[in-house]
Amino acid sequence: MHSRNAATLLILLGGLSATSGHALAAPPAGYQLLFADEFNATTTLDSMKWLDRYPWGRTHNHDAYAAPENVVLGDGTLTLLAERLAQGGEPFTSGTISTGYSKFTFTEGYAEARILLPSTPGSWPAFWGLYTGWPPESDIMEFPIFTSGDTKTDYHVSWHYKAPNGSNASSGGFKDPSGVGDLTTAYHTFGMEWKKNDFVKYFFDGQLVHTFDNDAEIAEMQHMYLILNYAVGGWPGTPSTSQWPVGHTDETKIDWVRVWQKTDPNTLHEWTRASNGNWGDNGNWSGAAPSLGTQIARFGQVNAATVRVDWANLRTVGSLLLEGSTRYTIGTGDESLKFAGADQNALSQIFLTNGPGATDHVINSRIDLWSQLAIRNSAPAATLTINGDVVGYGAMSLNGPGLIRMNGRVYNNASITLNSGANAEVNGGLYRDSPPPADTRLAVGGGGTVATLTIANLNYASALGFLPNDPARFVLNAGRVRLTGSSTMTRGFTIDAGGATFETAANAVVNIADDPQNAGMEVVTNAAGTLTLDGAGIGVWGKELHGQGALTKAGAGSWNITSANYYAGTTAVAQGELVVSGSTGFGAATVAAGSRLSGAGLVRGDLASAGVVAPGAPSGQLTVGGAYQQHATGELEIVLSPASVDSLKVLGEANLAGALKVVTSGGYLPQQGASFELISAAGVTGEFQSVLLPALEGGFSWSLQYSTDSVVLRVLSALPGDYNQDGLVDAADYTVWRDQLESVGASLTADGDGDGSVGTSDYHLWKEHFGQSLASGSPAEAAAVPEPTGLCLIVAAGVGLGLRRRWSLRTGRHA
Repeated sequence: MHSRNAATLLILLGGLSATSGHALAAPPAGYQLLFADEFNATTTLDSMKWLDRYPWGRTHNHDAYAAPENVVLGDGTLTLLAERLAQGGEPFTSGTISTGYSKFTFTEGYAEARILLPSTPGSWPAFWGLYTGWPPESDIMEFPIFTSGDTKTDYHVSWHYKAPNGSNASSGGFKDPSGVGDLTTAYHTFGMEWKKNDFVKYFFDGQLVHTFDNDAEIAEMQHMYLILNYAVGGWPGTPSTSQWPVGHTDETKIDWVRVWQKTDPNTLHEWTRASNGNWGDNGNWSGAAPSLGTQIARFGQVNAATVRVDWANLRTVGSLLLEGSTRYTIGTGDESLKFAGADQNALSQIFLTNGPGATDHVINSRIDLWSQLAIRNSAPAATLTINGDVVGYGAMSLNGPGLIRMNGRVYNNASITLNSGANAEVNGGLYRDSPPPADTRLAVGGGGTVATLTIANLNYASALGFLPNDPARFVLNAGRVRLTGSSTMTRGFTIDAGGATFETAANAVVNIADDPQNAGMEVVTNAAGTLTLDGAGIGVWGKELHGQGALTKAGAGSWNITSANYYAGTTAVAQGELVVSGSTGFGAATVAAGSRLSGAGLVRGDLASAGVVAPGAPSGQLTVGGAYQQHATGELEIVLSPASVDSLKVLGEANLAGALKVVTSGGYLPQQGASFELISAAGVTGEFQSVLLPALEGGFSWSLQYSTDSVVLRVLSALPGDYNQDGLVDAADYTVWRDQLESVGASLTADGDGDGSVGTSDYHLWKEHFGQSLASGSPAEAAAVPEPTGLCLIVAAGVGLGLRRRWSLRTGRHA
């Protein structure tokens, strides 16, 4: 059973990928990682591994006080800073770190550090290990620069022990690596291989420089903790002010510290305790407790519904396997679990399998990445919750259809990939501490099944932390970004061929905007995929979409595209509302039945609608750069208000069907003679099959008129022939008719039949109703109808015979 699970996990590990650009170092032959600090995960000292002092205090056998502020991180290394600053009763201040009496100790193994040494006389940096009491002591590196003169070409190693006669003794001495010269000009590695009760060997840049193999003296060291310090004075002498002037500083820089142990032949370690227990208790496992980078810790089904596993400080493991129906809680939150493979190119894994009874699991401990890590939840109905922070440098991938909920803060500075089909929720934010290296990127999706990244953070500006705002750093390829809160995101990103989706949660208001402080972030390149704007909330797309791809609006919510977009693909409004305040791309646009396109921007291509087209945002003109086709299920919605009137401007042909709906807002009451051009086009064919118009007061009526290049809605008088609108048809109205005779256009008060021109038909309409008033509704008894002059009759005849009828009259129904 054990071998089957191990094989399954190893096969899965081989099928996952994550890329790291970090400089790699192979472990010594036959060894696996036990402890490491690369000093590039955060800008503060890792308190789970180190003290910022000696275990016993802040002073030792030299002239410098170990101050916490002189331990500096931030450039990918740890710096121990020394300066002539009196503090704590000492004339100098410097930095020291140690694993203390209990944060980390080890029994045999290979310990190594990569260090850049200082050059100022009186300096005495060291890398060494101690056991309880003294001796024994192992000096892996001491570099005293003597104030009496020093070539800086050699360093000191020694193993301190209690001699048989009771005196203190040591084995070692100064070592001058052949051909290196000044040791302060470049980084060097200083290592120690220690086999308990057997031997100790010291190495410089991987080359053996000293061996001590007195078994009895070696046996005095039962376990070891580590110290790295920058002493000043003491053995090399106290520097004078000419050698170390006031204001002068120097540094010991440490690139990394690593400890390895011999490989345990037992790769798979299975938890067997059916109750809460400690990771470090060997009795809780089949075999010993896992502690090395190649080992797999399997937490399977035991005779308990829930189990909590805890430990103190740091544990190292290769991979974590969660199986069965027992629900595990790994850690309490004040410890760390380091994932390490055979080297930094190797892939570790946290794997929740989709077997019978698969259930939720929680990891409360911090996750420390030395090699690459794949987190996989293969159980769609189960949730893997990671409450602890993630630190380290290894690249990380998220995999599987089950939800991976990351509540902790992610500090690691390597690439993060959500592979195809992954489902992850980030609550604590990514890249939280410092800008990652230039090759680091966040990738959502792998071009196959859609991967989903939920950013459950109200401040999207900080959700991706210090990841530079560079489109190449955030790539979506069949990737969905679900935004659950209301905020603005100015980050640039790139859309690969698999496309991208941005989804707003219900009640969320999201603004994906340009970054005014970072030129170029307004452009999003869509290679050939589809950008989908989705969700039940409200979204604003303020970036420019370029490339060969398309845009789709999905979900019940609303998205407003406010910028000019230049993508070559189509625009499809499949659900909800797309507001076009800027422009769509150059491809054709479609509006599906039940969806809505609105706005006062530009649809660059053709527009075909089976849904609602509503010019204005909330009012104004929507322009269609190509042809407009309204299908039988389509509707054109127009709003009339005191300030503006919605309209549709079509640069191509407009083919009409479906419905027209006109509403008023702001208490607007159109009056007689009012005219509204609803559509202008290069050509108009077809008619609306149904027209819904608002009710008019004062007995006015609507007239909807179609022409070869426009559709106009007019308000007609309640009293035909009353051209001066005084409530009485009399000679004064004839004067208005005469003055407007032969006129063509909109808003002509003497256009009694609403055909867009004033001619004889309007005269006959006036004549027919002469003498009527709004009060009586019938002709006046004594009134005589004036006759037009001969010239007017000739002109009127010309209008009647010679003018082409430009308008056709259609009467809409009241709402």
